[in-house]
Amino acid sequence: PSEIVKNGINGLLVENHSVQKLADAFIKMFEDDALYNTLKLNAKQSVEHMGYGKIKTEWENCLNDVLKL
Repeated sequence: PSEIVKNGINGLLVENHSVQKLADAFIKMFEDDALYNTLKLNAKQSVEHMGYGKIKTEWENCLNDVLKL
């Protein structure tokens, strides 16, 4: 997860297997509108490079390269 989620920037990371830490993160997001909106906006931007259009183009380019061999 830390390769994708930047804690406090585009999401919240919590300790594995800690129900309390997960609950605390949910509460923090629920109570802090500014944090929630910031994380939501940044999360959308951080995955744009994995969108359908981008991935489709990359696959088309890859397959075209293979067909040219």
